Amino acid sequence: MSFLWKASPELNYSFICGMYGGGSVLAFLLYALIPSSPEDHFKEESWQRDVSDTLQGTYLIFIPFIPCFLWSLYMKFVASAAGSTIIQEEDKKQKEE
Repeated sequence: MSFLWKASPELNYSFICGMYGGGSVLAFLLYALIPSSPEDHFKEESWQRDVSDTLQGTYLIFIPFIPCFLWSLYMKFVASAAGSTIIQEEDKKQKEE
């Protein structure tokens, strides 16, 4: 299970973070589009009520993106810290030569 907490140098964590961030934003937007009580907002049958009924619960599909986004932020931080350490070690070796 150590692969969950150790950054892989082959992966682009900025891209992963962006994709999970997009899914998280989509989850929040879909949740915000659902009115608290559609009956109060739409008294008569209309396309808004149809859209509201269709989107009811759709945000649940995208909820797993939120913890994945937090994980990818952590991995991006770990990867950048590991990358800066490797660069510092290479600079030391070049100075010694």
